[in-house]
Amino acid sequence: MKGLKNIFNTKAKGLLSLIVAFVLIGFVDSRQSALPCKGFTIFLEGLEENQFLDENEVKSLLEDHGEDELTGKDLSMIDLRKLEQRALAHPYINKCDIYKDLEGMLIVNALLRKPMARIVRSNGPDAYIAFDGVILPISDKFTSRVVLVSGNFSDKLLSDDFSSSAYGVQFLEFLSYIYLDNFWKAQIAQLDIDKNGEITLYPQVTKQIIEFGEPDHFEEKLRKLKVFYKEALPLKGWNNYVRINLKYENQIIAE
Repeated sequence: MKGLKNIFNTKAKGLLSLIVAFVLIGFVDSRQSALPCKGFTIFLEGLEENQFLDENEVKSLLEDHGEDELTGKDLSMIDLRKLEQRALAHPYINKCDIYKDLEGMLIVNALLRKPMARIVRSNGPDAYIAFDGVILPISDKFTSRVVLVSGNFSDKLLSDDFSSSAYGVQFLEFLSYIYLDNFWKAQIAQLDIDKNGEITLYPQVTKQIIEFGEPDHFEEKLRKLKVFYKEALPLKGWNNYVRINLKYENQIIAE
């Protein structure tokens, strides 16, 4: 009997704690609903690599560029999910989470997309491409120092299904590898892609044209190129070769 009584008391205490928690939640919600919105506290993750947006621009975006003034508006009248969707409509915002605090502030946590290459076009405006394949517009406000992508194939990078295609998946992995590797990020200035998807690399320092082929087996190709840089060029001279071909397995052809 004593054991049953202890079990009953434990369950009663648990139920009481649950009731208190619901009461407190209801109290907090009620208090928040009675408050006017006092403003925004905005946190932008990734700002050091993406200065295309700042806090004021995000605030303007959330307020629909002045069409929906939120400061002073009852918090109960503000649809947080709608605000998050407004933020996510901007291509540079990858994720967004918005909540209210007890003081009446709207707390905004936004994750910004990172450009990893700039698409250079002769028949249209340039654009950036992010890690997830999303195309980002350029801006007069900030220029991201990333590898350039040019050539007849570059327009295909802008298509909606590019990032999900077999070539697109390989190419985005290749760009990501270059961006995240300090050596190759500093060494490779430009990728030119012909109409067949064949890539030519243009380095920052040396004068060689590097025939890379398609972005398949890119890690192995770059490994061969790094060995060539370390072992062959110091002996023959950095500008002694004008063309390097990496397209063939287990060999490097240098002219």
